[in-house]
Amino acid sequence: MAYTFGSVFSDAWGFYKKNIKNLLLFTAIIFILSALMQYFLFTSFMNEYPKMVSDFSIEAEQMTGVSDDAGIGLFFVRMFNLYLRIAMLWMIVCMLVFLAIQAVVIYSTRSKGKLSEILSKGLSYYGKLFLLEIFRGLCLLALLILPIFFFWLAFFLNMPWIIIIGVLMFIPLCIFAMNWYFADFCLILGNSKVLDCLKDSSKLVRGRWWKTLGYMVLVSLIVGGIGFAVNIVIGAFFPSQNFNVDAMNNVNVTIDLSAQQTNPPIIQLMNLNKTNYAIQLILNNAVSSLTGIFLLIFFAHLFFAMKANPVVAEKAANSISESAAIAKKATAPAKKKKNR
Repeated sequence: MAYTFGSVFSDAWGFYKKNIKNLLLFTAIIFILSALMQYFLFTSFMNEYPKMVSDFSIEAEQMTGVSDDAGIGLFFVRMFNLYLRIAMLWMIVCMLVFLAIQAVVIYSTRSKGKLSEILSKGLSYYGKLFLLEIFRGLCLLALLILPIFFFWLAFFLNMPWIIIIGVLMFIPLCIFAMNWYFADFCLILGNSKVLDCLKDSSKLVRGRWWKTLGYMVLVSLIVGGIGFAVNIVIGAFFPSQNFNVDAMNNVNVTIDLSAQQTNPPIIQLMNLNKTNYAIQLILNNAVSSLTGIFLLIFFAHLFFAMKANPVVAEKAANSISESAAIAKKATAPAKKKKNR
């Protein structure tokens, strides 16, 4: 029997409810790690900021012929670079942590063992999953180079029409990204080799590319919409920050380039409620973790449904269903006449 969005969603929701205790544990792990990493990001930024200001103040004294506006602009560029450097480190740590959680959650959909077994067996795929992510990322990056090249060429030669070619070059990138989406599931649930995962995922999607894309968009809208709505409610009950209108309207607000200034200028323009911010951070991370885990479970059950219904068998099942529906419609008038 061909699968439907409703059947896959129902199976995923049933598994989600049945294994809620283990999933809550995974959620707690994600939440704790996310909160710690965000705290690390914020504190690292605040610790590095005074040193950056001190170094910049020394450079500012040596600047000649530079306007105040240019100096302030350069200061904000330095501050952005500092934030970007720490954010990149945070993203790398996040990727490494979430890969482990992803391996455990995906493996949990194929195992009925104890929690300790699920954790140990799931984490045993971590190394292969890491290599797969690098391999797939490099392949997609290679496909991304072409559109970037055409965009650069259009700018360099001042020929806007070349941008159209660049946009068209995104089509292969989208096709292969969709074809390779189930590579992780092929590795953990299908026991495929790392180098065969992309090929096996493409075979799985082939013949139902648009159907799979539609399922992915639909479930993302449903789950993402619910998460977004919950986060709005959380933000309404625990408002964490408001722009300081008086400071925004004060034309005399300036940047004090001294080591004593420990709050970045952008933070000075906010009224930050630290208690509400902490509560909002905790609840938002919990919502993101719960919705993210459900999406992994949904795609795992979609993988099972696609494996159990090859394209040929699915088309045959759809053909039988259509034939049965036509036969039912054809026999309906005859039954009505007989009853009369």
